[in-house]
Amino acid sequence: MMKEIKKLIAFDYLHSWQGFFLSLLIFSIAVVALPEIKLDFDVSVIMTIGTFLFGIIAAFFISERYSRYEKMRELVAKETSGIVSLHSLTRGISEEKAEELKGLVDDYFVRSLDYELYDYQKKVEKEFGLIEDFINLKISNIKTRKDEELYGELLSTANGLGDVRKEIGILGADRTEKIHWFVLISLSFSTIIPTVIFLQGSLIAKLFSALFASIIVLTLLVVRDLDNLRWRKESISYEPFEEAMDSLDLLRYYCNIDIKSGRTKLPVGIDYRIGYHQPGEKPDIRVVKAQENN
Repeated sequence: MMKEIKKLIAFDYLHSWQGFFLSLLIFSIAVVALPEIKLDFDVSVIMTIGTFLFGIIAAFFISERYSRYEKMRELVAKETSGIVSLHSLTRGISEEKAEELKGLVDDYFVRSLDYELYDYQKKVEKEFGLIEDFINLKISNIKTRKDEELYGELLSTANGLGDVRKEIGILGADRTEKIHWFVLISLSFSTIIPTVIFLQGSLIAKLFSALFASIIVLTLLVVRDLDNLRWRKESISYEPFEEAMDSLDLLRYYCNIDIKSGRTKLPVGIDYRIGYHQPGEKPDIRVVKAQENN
């Protein structure tokens, strides 16, 4: 029980469900404790207009942000599978070079997972550049026609990855603008305040109004999570990299920040790595053995 309470108040990043239950608690106390305020006009008119406008605009943003989220998930999966293909093609030319490339790929995957999904492409330009340089400059032992065909396919795959990474960068930079957040938050306040402070009635009616206000807060937090690409982060970020690392026989990597905040779950029965460093700092990566996590 105490573990769940600690998770609820872990405010390094307020999850949608945390925000919902916290707002429900606050609003429930408010509707019971605050004295009734009588006004000379009908509050329900303001609530109706505010709720109508908020519902339309919030639905638009959720739909638009979710489409971006789905596209980003598709592109990240495409990028990681493309990098696995680079290794497979290189192995067809030289096992030794493939092992060297795998080390560069591992660095790229680890650094990518250290950052938020919406801007990781900008942060790992150096690591991806090393992969490109390796393919262009280090793979030179082309001896047979088969090697030439594999190398041509390797270059084509690398160029395609460059295009995918550009798309990821463009999508990541497509954030909800401040004016849009202002409109959403203003409309939410125009609904929440009359609902919690001015709405009169029985205790049950007041508690339902607190629930309604909490749902509005939850809606705002869902838009925020979709905008930050943190909605189900494990499926959009970790899963593609986990599959790629498994394909390359690399130990899975998890960022300690994401573990503590509950944004990812650790595997059971296999070895994996945890990064205890902050993004951009010198790596502090430790291996956890399978017998330690059973």
